[in-house]
Order: sequence, then C-alpha cells, then structure tokens
Amino acid sequence: YNTFRVQGNLTAIGTPAQPITFTSLANTGPGQWSGLVFEGGAGYLRNASVRYGDSANVIVRNVLTGEVRLESSRVLTGADNGVQVENGHLRMSDTLLSGNGDTSSEYPLRALGASTLLTLTNNTFQNNSRDRVLIYSEAIMATNGRLPRQNGLEGYELTGSATVPAGQTLTVEPGVQVMSNSDLRVFGRLVALGEPSRPITFTSSRDDGTCGPYKDWQGLVLDGNAASG
Repeated sequence: YNTFRVQGNLTAIGTPAQPITFTSLANTGPGQWSGLVFEGGAGYLRNASVRYGDSANVIVRNVLTGEVRLESSRVLTGADNGVQVENGHLRMSDTLLSGNGDTSSEYPLRALGASTLLTLTNNTFQNNSRDRVLIYSEAIMATNGRLPRQNGLEGYELTGSATVPAGQTLTVEPGVQVMSNSDLRVFGRLVALGEPSRPITFTSSRDDGTCGPYKDWQGLVLDGNAASG
C-alpha cells in the first residue's frame, strides 16, 4: 500500500467550503492505502479529511519534540483503526471520527507507549466498530493525564493493569466512563468528581450486565495514596 510519510512538518489548512482530503488512489473504500504516517515529524491539519486507510487512517509515531494537531477535521472509514498514537503527542479538537473498524478489536483512537500524550477537546465519535478510546496500560500515565468527556464516546478502555505513578495525577471529567479488563492501580492521585446529572463510572470492558466465572475486572486499587471522588 502507498503511505504518506511525514518526517518533517506537514501543514494542511483547508476551509469549510474547501476542505483538504487525504485518501487512496482508488478513493472508493477502506483498506486501500496505509494512511498518513507521522514518524517523528509534526503536523497541523484543519478542515481536512483522512479516509480509507488500512491499519489506521492516521499514525502518530515518535512525535515527541512537537505534536500533531487535528482541528475541525474528519477521520473516516478506516479498515482498522481511525487514529493510532505510538509514543507521540496528539492534540485533537472539534474532529469527527466515524466509520472506522469492522470488528470489536478495532477502535477510532488507540494509544500506546509511555511517552504518549493525548489532548482531546470536543471531538465526536460516531458509528465506529466501537465508539471507545483504547489506552494501553503504559500510555498517558507517565505525565499527569486527563480523560475528558467527548461527544458520542462510550468510554476509555484500559487494557492491562494501568497505573497512575507516584507523584502523578489522573483526572477523570464528569460524564466519563472508564473501562478495564484488568485493574486501575493508583500510587499517585486520582481525581474523579462527577455531577448528579453526569456521574463517572468505573466498570469492566465488557460491561454487559453479566459477570463471568472469574469476574470481569479486578477493580479500582488505591494503594495508600490520595483520591478524590
């Protein structure tokens, strides 16, 4: 597959009337190219669409000195994942993620790597295979992290035993659901202040109202440190 690889800097600023589109040569359906891949390079996309990728529409890999910014854009109809961040910095706002993935193991946004940093503001998740953000256990825990509410987002799914290290704070915003297939261990500080109309829920990744023979997850473990909620 063809790949648009960015090792320097990519600036793609369209307008609502004249958006910029990154797509496959055939431009007819998902899985037709390898997407937009930032490998150490930075990017700023506004009023842009990225669609029809294979493993992901957008990959942010080892972007540590700068960041990739997606503003007022669209990530559409990827065969697998919408956006995948691997030890990179992603700042995404007012962006639609829709139609990505065709199985329950694929996600509109996937984050892995201890150096990953996500900043999400007012994005919309719609009609993906799962309207969740998948976060691997080491991701966004090396620095103070925040799990904000997003439009249409079912929840943040943590895979493996996730840890809030000593000296760090994880903040969960009102109305957010945090899901896990293992546990969430807090050695630092967890702040989870819900509201009567927007409670915060910690639950299993399955969360289907049933409980398997070995339970669905191991729960929230506060290991001798502070929590607010």
